[in-house]
Amino acid sequence: MYDKDDPYNKMPDLNGCDYIVSMWHKAGMINRGGMATAPLTWPDIDAFSRFNYVNSFEALMIIEMSRSFVSGLNMKNESDRAPYTFTYTEEDWNARSRSIDNQFRKADSDIKNAAR
Repeated sequence: MYDKDDPYNKMPDLNGCDYIVSMWHKAGMINRGGMATAPLTWPDIDAFSRFNYVNSFEALMIIEMSRSFVSGLNMKNESDRAPYTFTYTEEDWNARSRSIDNQFRKADSDIKNAAR
């Protein structure tokens, strides 16, 4: 869906723990309330683990990723930038532009095919 060079696809090196990120995504990443986002809670992970095996280390990592992600979403100032952010190059922005253009083309194609 996204261009492989899209800067939003760049992730820090996870040293073999990629599967925990996948579990975090499946668990919902965050809670969305009426007023703001909140990190996942232990009851959320308990409910998730009823259908997906999660050991104590993985559960702790999912909770910590969710907390860190919500903290990152709440960073408002340039001085508050998350430690994993990086400066975008012109090549990064071009990849992002290609990615967005491809998504628009695919959507247009899907609409035309649905109208047939």
